[in-house]
Amino acid sequence: MTLTLTDTGYQVKRGPETVHGGLSVTDDQISFLRSSACDGVGRYRWSLAGPRLTFVLMAPDECPARAGFLMGQSYTLAGG
Repeated sequence: MTLTLTDTGYQVKRGPETVHGGLSVTDDQISFLRSSACDGVGRYRWSLAGPRLTFVLMAPDECPARAGFLMGQSYTLAGG
């Protein structure tokens, strides 16, 4: 699974499936806004420890599938 973040959006690629949407970041809080799979919002606290990026849910995500790929995962930073 690959998570790509930009200044204003995100994309998740898992096998042949790709989902994308908007995002907003303020300090250590990130809001995932709408997506190609769901219109809801998800608010998370993010943290970076070395090259590992993790997310903690702040309130129930209006897109439960999104919580499934963010919670309990750590992502390794690549490139850049």
